[in-house]
Amino acid sequence: MGNTQARVDDNRKDGIRVTLWGALANILLSLAKFAAGIVGHSQALVADGVHSLSDLGSDLVVVGGLRLAARPEDHNHRYGHGKYEALATLILGSLLGLAGLGIAVSALLSSLDILKGNVSSAPGLVAVIAAALSILVKEWLFRWTRGVARRINSPALMANAFHHRSDALSSVATLIGVLGAMLLGERGRILDPLAALVVAGMILFAAWEILKESGNELLETAVEPDVEKEILKIIRSVPGARNPHQLRTRRVGPRMVIDLHLDVDARLSLSAAHEISQTAEDRLRNAFGRETIIYIHIEPGDIVSGPHS
Repeated sequence: MGNTQARVDDNRKDGIRVTLWGALANILLSLAKFAAGIVGHSQALVADGVHSLSDLGSDLVVVGGLRLAARPEDHNHRYGHGKYEALATLILGSLLGLAGLGIAVSALLSSLDILKGNVSSAPGLVAVIAAALSILVKEWLFRWTRGVARRINSPALMANAFHHRSDALSSVATLIGVLGAMLLGERGRILDPLAALVVAGMILFAAWEILKESGNELLETAVEPDVEKEILKIIRSVPGARNPHQLRTRRVGPRMVIDLHLDVDARLSLSAAHEISQTAEDRLRNAFGRETIIYIHIEPGDIVSGPHS
């Protein structure tokens, strides 16, 4: 138990460290995009700055979620506090969705205004530089955060990684829109708010994916069918284990919960049946992590002649 909690604490520290670095980058990028968007007359870049600002809010949510989720089990939380991470992910997705809706409405109104003949000033070079810098920084943050999320198996951190990726992609759209508005004259001015509209679509899609994943965990949806097939395959590989059935799975933060029934030869002693169950648990934990919560209910099966299968 001590080693497990120490590993959870180390994972939490790694997750918080990469998230705080991301938060610092988001502060600097937001300020840079707002300034460059205002000076460079680019609504798309201002919208991109809002996206980075929403990233900062998500960073704070993830840090809080990781801190709470890393708490050890107690008498009120027998499965640990992993659901706090799912709750943090749900809040993160909601913030992202609200930011996307706001950007979409603003961009749509600006596009309609330009179509009516109210042409704005052309974006400046500073807007191009800010968008290009954002692409580089956010893609780097995405790769770093994703690597840590995979290593510590954190859905909230993985959601935040793709939050960084969505910001990088939105900056690509911003850069294209700004360049088009600069190079094509008045005819191209509408490309800037249209790029903001594309950014909003990317943000809303990312928000939907995040909300769907966190909602599935909070509603205790079963794990992916391929994972359940792998669980059954591992169980059937254990000598003496037969007919795994009534498999139920769910997730509690980064931990998976596996509950199933298993037949063994009715002639076996209690200790022999327990050994089969223990072997199955060990193989499952080797495959899915030492923190996996496993319940195996042993049932007396048919008596068969020869080796147990």
